[in-house]
Amino acid sequence: ILNAAVWPQAYSTSPQGYEVAFATNVAGPHLLLRALTEFNILKPNGRVISLTGDIYITLIGTADEGSSENFVYSSPAGAAGQTAYSRSKLGAMWLVDMLHGFLPQLQMYHVHPGVMDNTLSGNDNPLPKALMISNEQGAQTTLICASADASLLENGAYYHNTLGKLVLQPTDPAKDATKAQAFWLLVEGIIAPYMRALGASEQQQA
Repeated sequence: ILNAAVWPQAYSTSPQGYEVAFATNVAGPHLLLRALTEFNILKPNGRVISLTGDIYITLIGTADEGSSENFVYSSPAGAAGQTAYSRSKLGAMWLVDMLHGFLPQLQMYHVHPGVMDNTLSGNDNPLPKALMISNEQGAQTTLICASADASLLENGAYYHNTLGKLVLQPTDPAKDATKAQAFWLLVEGIIAPYMRALGASEQQQA
């Protein structure tokens, strides 16, 4: 379950110099998943659940409809923190779909858990608490995708906490194959040194 996420409250970068939402929500989970598959730690038909957020649709038609390691915004972040978060979730969806194309035997699902009453978005969340759900409620769709018989799920599908299985239109940013491929190459280049280091470590242990 790829659940790591930050919603920046101020602009910052990781120790490696990448914008923090990209580093935490995209690069880290992708490196973990690639290592699990590359070094045969994950079973060939293993189950992978990537938590996303349908808030990425707020990027549609804007100059920020994309994802990158060097998105720059003011500090304090304000609304730009939401944009950074949305961009990272869009990028993560591209990577999961690309990997699933290479490894279709994996059981891979996108999950939107809902808008939860937690501290993820700090004080930026405009929704009244009455419209938000608890962490326990937000975990339910993930738990279903993690534990239900695979015959009850569609491999590669997007499961929404209230709408069920969503079928994204070809015009949806998450279905932009050209941007997804370019982003895959970008992130693969970023994680390459870490994959080589992990590979060397594997050989030494062997």
